Parts: sequence; structure tokens; C-alpha cells
Amino acid sequence: MNIEEFEKTTSELVSDIQMLSMHWDLLLKLDAEIISSPSKFSKSEHFWSMTFNAHLTSVRIILSRVYDTHEKVLSIKTWLEIVKAELNNLKFMIEPSCNLSELVIQNINNSDPKTNKLVNVLINQLRNNGIAHTNMKKASSGINVFKEWELTQSDYQELITQAQEIINNYIPYILGYKVSYNSLHKDDYKNITNLL
Repeated sequence: MNIEEFEKTTSELVSDIQMLSMHWDLLLKLDAEIISSPSKFSKSEHFWSMTFNAHLTSVRIILSRVYDTHEKVLSIKTWLEIVKAELNNLKFMIEPSCNLSELVIQNINNSDPKTNKLVNVLINQLRNNGIAHTNMKKASSGINVFKEWELTQSDYQELITQAQEIINNYIPYILGYKVSYNSLHKDDYKNITNLL
């Protein structure tokens, strides 16, 4: 893979992780707002319930895509496999401060459901039984996969942070920049909540 193809591939993955980060950040901020001012949200419970659910669903879908294990899709794991395969062919913009060969193997393991418990729950339980499609057997038995296997807020945060860090372990050396995951308009939701 040449550097232009690598940069385009990386850009797509970064875009997913940035969108994931923004949905997660907004969900946390709205959650904090509802805790501090519950009366603001009580007048439109259905709207806010749908809003919270939409952000959580977006987080689950994008996170599932980021940690997908299929070898023909763009995910953290397949991107790391490209880095591993091309490591000796890459011309670094900045000389690495650590051994990237060892780091890439460690990061591949951290993004693999076989070796990372959180990724396993995300992919093999939530994605395969409730996010990508609904498991017929579980549905007919009345099993809610999200109650049975739901990740905690800190679990979601750990998976998101790991994805961000993995990307930034390599991009500065290979492409010469570091990715920011903060929204430029991170507090614009207050324009709505201040009106309530």
C-alpha cells in the first residue's frame, strides 16, 4: 500500500473515531445536564429519551464498526495489520520514540475479541446479537441482550479511549500529525439546554 492509500484509509478510520468521540461526549454532557437540572428535561421526556437513545445507538454502531473483526472491513484491527505489514517500508515523518513492531502486536491483541474481554462482549455479544441484527432465539425467549451484556459507562470510555490512543500511537510518526477528538463546538448543546 502506498502512502496516499494509507492516508486515505487512515482518514476514514479517524473520521469514524472522531464521530464516535463526539456522540459519546455529547451523551455524557447531556446526562450530566439531566442530573443537575432534571426539571428542564421532564417537560419533553419522550424527546430526550429518544435523543439519549440515538446517541447511545450511534456509539454502539460506530464502536462495533471500529472493532469489527472481519478481515475485509476497515477497523482498528485491519488498520493495525496494514501498519504491521508496511512498517519496514514506511518512511517516518518523525522518528519513533519506541519500538513500533512490539507496540503494533500489543495493539492488535488489545483490539482482538480473543484477547480483550471488552472487545469480546462488544463484538460477540452486543454486535452479533443486538446491534448489527437481533438474535431470533434470544428475542423469542424474551432476552434483552443489552440488559444481559451491557457495557458500563467506564467500559465504553475505555474502548473509545483505546481506539483514540491506538491511532495516535502511529499517525504522528507515519503522517506527521496527531489527531484531535474534541469537537470544535463542544458546548453548543447548551444553546438548547439554556432555553429549557
